Amino acid sequence: MRILDSCLEELKPFLQEPLVSPADVVKVSARAASVPEAMQAFYLECRLSPPGPQVDFLGSVVRRRGEGDAVGPAERRDDPAGQFLQRWRVGAAALRSPAVWTELDDNPHVGPLSNIHVCVDSSYRSPKDGLPPFDRTGASLLLRELAEASVVSAQQLAVLDDCLGALPDSARLIHVSAMTARSPVETKVYLAIPVEKFRPWVTLGPGSGWANQLERLEPWTTPELNGSTLYCDLTFRGATYQSIGLVFGQPQIPETGDDHSRERVRRKLVQEGLCTLAQDAALAKWVGAPLNPVCSFDTSLRLRRWLDIKVSMTKARLSSKAYLGFSPHISLF
Repeated sequence: MRILDSCLEELKPFLQEPLVSPADVVKVSARAASVPEAMQAFYLECRLSPPGPQVDFLGSVVRRRGEGDAVGPAERRDDPAGQFLQRWRVGAAALRSPAVWTELDDNPHVGPLSNIHVCVDSSYRSPKDGLPPFDRTGASLLLRELAEASVVSAQQLAVLDDCLGALPDSARLIHVSAMTARSPVETKVYLAIPVEKFRPWVTLGPGSGWANQLERLEPWTTPELNGSTLYCDLTFRGATYQSIGLVFGQPQIPETGDDHSRERVRRKLVQEGLCTLAQDAALAKWVGAPLNPVCSFDTSLRLRRWLDIKVSMTKARLSSKAYLGFSPHISLF
């Protein structure tokens, strides 16, 4: 049995409708058969608002060096993102990138090609209390490597360069995502920026056309919810921005009262009508104790669970998603 299937079986007591149904688990397992077996962390991405059954799958791929380490989607000649992923896995591409994620959408309109998230911050895995300055030159070189591999177009590269060039000195560009399985193709950037610099940066830069709508996001940009650093992603098609999302992730927890259950964010989601009580009960189940239990299928492993949340703004509305994270790891105690 694959490690992912073993994990999903182990997680059944913590997966609850209306977030994740037994049928969703079966679909995730079937879709994941096309991606590398060697992964070290996973997410089930669940839509909260607008409500509806949608569970996407994300996996962090482990780099391997050597021959014959094939990746299913990469065998398609018309799949540059999948080919790039295969080359990265064997150390033949993007050596500065410490991490690559693959994403499989639960969407009948999505094709068989690859969606990938490439980390362009070479210090991403460094201890947060000793993080070196962001390497803009290295990130720029990675962006060009993505363009040379046809993972992003020349037009998208120009937009990414604009984002990188406009970042404040204390901000970091973390991931660039090529959603090539979607039609039309979407590109995303995921970055970290000091809370107080978010609105000025968006107003003067990528979201300048949305300046009069940013007040809808302002209640979600407080230090109480984010700590000192705000994590956000921007989605665009061609050169047109589609959405701005605020991500409440793991790096913020030490500055927000070690709130591993994300209770503050969850309470606000319910208050703002972005999460139902039934959905919140399912989220509470996911972050219920124990968060790091011993695996029954391998007692040398523990299966850690965590919760990230995203609130996104388009010109039409606010929406929200929950990211149910899990990762098996070796534990001798």
